[in-house]
Amino acid sequence: MSPVAISGVDKQGVYVSGVQVKQALDAANEIVAKGVYDPTTLSAIDADFVIANIKSTVNIFGKVGTYESIVTVSLLASDKNIVTNPADTWIDVCSCTVAANIKKVILVAGGSAVIGDTAPTYGQVLYNAVVKATGKVGEARVSKQGLLQQWSGDGLGSEASAKTQVKCTDLNAGKGAGVIYGVTL
Repeated sequence: MSPVAISGVDKQGVYVSGVQVKQALDAANEIVAKGVYDPTTLSAIDADFVIANIKSTVNIFGKVGTYESIVTVSLLASDKNIVTNPADTWIDVCSCTVAANIKKVILVAGGSAVIGDTAPTYGQVLYNAVVKATGKVGEARVSKQGLLQQWSGDGLGSEASAKTQVKCTDLNAGKGAGVIYGVTL
């Protein structure tokens, strides 16, 4: 803030002189104090106030934005296998490290039991070592597919592990499949 000398006649006709302190706009503060300001532009106060940062066709204080979000969905991992493991043991189907720039994560585990199984096949998905969804992916005694365990959520902003798993609950074989997608903006 810089002082400005003022002099003149007030509304009662009395001559006055003194100092008026100029106020300064601050991009970090939305409150504008009463007072005198130097002429300026909003973009001079806040360097981020540019058309490239305003959504396309949106008008803010006379600036029409040009920003268009580009969403990219990437397959991070996928695999399938025949699960012939000891009963009730989780087997990894696919796994990967999710990069820090991933904004959304989608994990899907699927599978099927084989005819003759006496118990269902289960699938689960884990993100950053936390189980996010678990349940049946294959019915007992029928070769039925199409049951999925899925989860979607926000990326962590740092690297994280992602994994899909399946398990058979009897000693027969089951089938497992998994996919992991990442979304960036």
